[in-house]
Amino acid sequence: MSSGNFKTAAQLTDVSGWVVVGSGCGSGLGLQMAKSLAASGAKVYIASRRRELLDKIASEHTGPGEIIPLTLDHSDKQSIQTAVEEISKREKYIDLFLANAAVTRSRLVTTQPKDVNPAEYSRMLFEQPMEDWDELLRINLSALYFSCVAFMPLLAANPHKERASIITIGSISGTTTISQGGQYAYNVSKAGVHSLTKMLATDFKHPSIGVRVNSIAPGFFPSEMTVVEGDPEAWNKRKGVKERLGEQDDIASAMYALCTNRYMNGVVLHVDGGWLLDNPGSAN
Repeated sequence: MSSGNFKTAAQLTDVSGWVVVGSGCGSGLGLQMAKSLAASGAKVYIASRRRELLDKIASEHTGPGEIIPLTLDHSDKQSIQTAVEEISKREKYIDLFLANAAVTRSRLVTTQPKDVNPAEYSRMLFEQPMEDWDELLRINLSALYFSCVAFMPLLAANPHKERASIITIGSISGTTTISQGGQYAYNVSKAGVHSLTKMLATDFKHPSIGVRVNSIAPGFFPSEMTVVEGDPEAWNKRKGVKERLGEQDDIASAMYALCTNRYMNGVVLHVDGGWLLDNPGSAN
């Protein structure tokens, strides 16, 4: 086969003209992915509750693609439905839904089980508010499910075979069996995202739908959610990051791999600099 039969790297990852909706894309990793897509020629609806922030982001974008603000309360089913209706008025279909909205409320337990007696460790864990569990599971898992389901018909309407997809944002915290300082609720919510991704991928691959579903499981990135008081070094020390924090190109290139490779479905792609190699499932 001659080299003329191969597409270039630029052609393989071309998203120009795509229509993308991203929930929770007003900051952090979501915003980085949205800006990268827009810079590559996509029309990106960034959805969040913070409309003033979204308007500012959109006004600062200079092209070549578009960034369009979309008010969406990820935790409210009516708000999700309203957002879907708004997009449906403007677009016949969408190419990609980024399910990025999430929160973290875990209160870390710095003491290790080996350092205290069982009763004392139990007390520390039991002090975690049940409300934290409720909110984390509601926002990070339940709301993500309803958003993916609601936007699925717009994806299924895509006329380009196998192009339409959903990318959920999980976490290495959902893969490792280390509680990372007792943040059980957050880790469980992200493990649920990984499992939900594979179930949705299984159902949505039916020919009548034809939507791929994959997940990115980031490691430690300097986003609003993961930097301790704006100090990356403090986060590195707390979480055992030995090399460096992830950068925006690291997360963007993973996103392009999942959304443009039409043979990838049901994948949980870890982007962690090898952290899981050292922390696969041992608390030692």
